[in-house]
Amino acid sequence: MLIQNESHFIVYVFFCSNNCGGKRKSCAGSNNQLIKYKMKDAVAGKEGKGSVRVSISGCIAVCATDTNVMIYPQKL
Repeated sequence: MLIQNESHFIVYVFFCSNNCGGKRKSCAGSNNQLIKYKMKDAVAGKEGKGSVRVSISGCIAVCATDTNVMIYPQKL
């Protein structure tokens, strides 16, 4: 039986961590780690601390552009 727990986070911000090993452009080949840490610092210094979760994700499948970020949920 599954137990559903309610999260205390209101918003999740996921940074793609996909690495194509130099075969083609990928998010991990970009400076996404620096951007992620800057976002974490910004959240920690604001009202978002404890309600915004900044984390990494697997491939979001649009690596050809640049660092990809997914924000969930879109509607608050």
